[in-house]
Amino acid sequence: MHGGGMTWGSTTYDPELEMIYFGTGNPQPVIAHKGRMGDNLFTESIMALDINTGKRKWYFQSSPHDTHDWDANQTPVLIDGVIDGKPRKLVAQAARNGYFFVLDRVTGENIVSKPFAKANWAKGLDKRGQPIPDPAKYPRPTARSSRPTRPAPPTGRRRASAPTRACSTSTPPTPTASTTSTTTRRSRKAGRQRPRRLVRARSRASTTRPAKFAGATPGRAAADRAPA
Repeated sequence: MHGGGMTWGSTTYDPELEMIYFGTGNPQPVIAHKGRMGDNLFTESIMALDINTGKRKWYFQSSPHDTHDWDANQTPVLIDGVIDGKPRKLVAQAARNGYFFVLDRVTGENIVSKPFAKANWAKGLDKRGQPIPDPAKYPRPTARSSRPTRPAPPTGRRRASAPTRACSTSTPPTPTASTTSTTTRRSRKAGRQRPRRLVRARSRASTTRPAKFAGATPGRAAADRAPA
């Protein structure tokens, strides 16, 4: 049995759809991942629930089989926008894994999955728009060190601080940090193996505005809507 998927972040509520949106945390154990192979479903996911029944409406897994402690608890931002001339109800998340996601918040359909910073841990996207982890970037406890991975765990490309949003744009400015990591072994001492440590380098704080998604025009966040 393995735990994980904690819901320690903020929840976003859409009163019109009567749905709530939140992210889930990393699977456990996070670095020693070989005992939990597979996607580790519903960890590191954006979840949408019916507020009246508690039933899951849809989910989107932003970091399948996470091995870097990124979590996906960053605050989902609701946006009413226009894509290809049609009004759409959207939900966006700038994740710690370095990707910016935009989904249809009614159906969970993926609109955008793009890095908003340097990220080399995924080798592509699946048919749902979810990143596909690159096994070459997994921690390697039997090797002297793993290959450099961006962004670095556990804070990733951004911390848990909430994003903001300007009504004149379609994307939320997001506090970020540029980091790289490797996982290394440390020598035995006094007959015991000391824990592996994560080496982080080139950490730099900044604010990033993810690229505007194609076909979209500015809309209003759910909180911006005037009362009926």
